Amino acid sequence: AKWKPLGRWHGAKIDELVPKTDSVKVKTTKQGQVKIKIKQTFACGDTDQYFTHQHTYLISPMGTVTVENTYSSSEGLPDIPRLGVVMAVLGDYELLSWYGRGPIESYCDRKVGAPIGHYASTVTDQYVPYILPQEHGNKVDTRWLALQQPNGRGILVTSPDLLSINATRYPAEDLIKAYHTNEVDPRQEIYLYIDAIQRGLGTASCGPDTLPEYQIPSGKTYTSTYIIQPYID
Repeated sequence: AKWKPLGRWHGAKIDELVPKTDSVKVKTTKQGQVKIKIKQTFACGDTDQYFTHQHTYLISPMGTVTVENTYSSSEGLPDIPRLGVVMAVLGDYELLSWYGRGPIESYCDRKVGAPIGHYASTVTDQYVPYILPQEHGNKVDTRWLALQQPNGRGILVTSPDLLSINATRYPAEDLIKAYHTNEVDPRQEIYLYIDAIQRGLGTASCGPDTLPEYQIPSGKTYTSTYIIQPYID
């Protein structure tokens, strides 16, 4: 239905983003760090609407990567589902721990039952088998998150901001194609979503739409900063 959020997003061709790299700048600092600054534009299909993403990576000799992201969009777009990045991680980084809301999934408008604390689980256990496969396993107000191999080696994501983070074996592109739980299979690799912001639940599919205060207006700028570093427990 065109009046529902998913219909609006498809109508605006948010699911058909066409990336274009506008600039890439690389330099080495006096401290021996490598700084990479990238500016990209993502056109919404063949329309004149777009998103912009500026991301800067500061890589230290010790292997720590500080990432700064700035997201913006044209004003003609409808409200936005989420703004962030996703990266693939080796599948044996199965052990999951985090400091934020838990132990259940949480979203900006669904977190009263998920108190802030230190939690440990696995990536596999984050999957929620909704009859209609959909977004699941998110964690809002996350301060840090670690993914580890059985030997204790892993990666640690920390942030001065409060992030929405999700580690899953079911990427969004697989979920959107499925209508029943038996139509999705876990990927071998892990997909780590790090969002600056994500809209609240409720898409008018079987009830009201998300309240306005939990939606993401277009035409504004959003930022996030996080640090990725090696981790051994």
